[in-house]
Amino acid sequence: KGADAGADAGGPEQPAGPKGWGPGRTLREKRFVVIGILACVSVWFVMVMVMAALPLAVAPRFGYSTSTTIIQLHLAFMFAPCLVNGQLVGRFGAWPVILLGTACMLCSNVLALALGSDLWVFYVVMLLQA
Repeated sequence: KGADAGADAGGPEQPAGPKGWGPGRTLREKRFVVIGILACVSVWFVMVMVMAALPLAVAPRFGYSTSTTIIQLHLAFMFAPCLVNGQLVGRFGAWPVILLGTACMLCSNVLALALGSDLWVFYVVMLLQA
């Protein structure tokens, strides 16, 4: 029996996939992990800051129902692209779709800073953030 008795217990080793990529290699490539963590942290930070500040900025001037409507539209527009996201990625590729989302996020931040606190600005910014 010896030391190699349990080596083949899991069967033959499976190929890692196209071009040798697999979960193990992706985790070993530190830049992917670092980029992923930085992207998640930055987007989460912006989302928390905007979603916490929106009711505080909108409700005193326009009412709580308006604040609620803006957040509801944001949620609807946030999940609506899921219906066609697979087709978009299949047709244009992952990077163009990621860059489109990043451009929408940056545009919404610039609009929020540049245009002030009119009601239409809140609607547009939150829809672009979605």
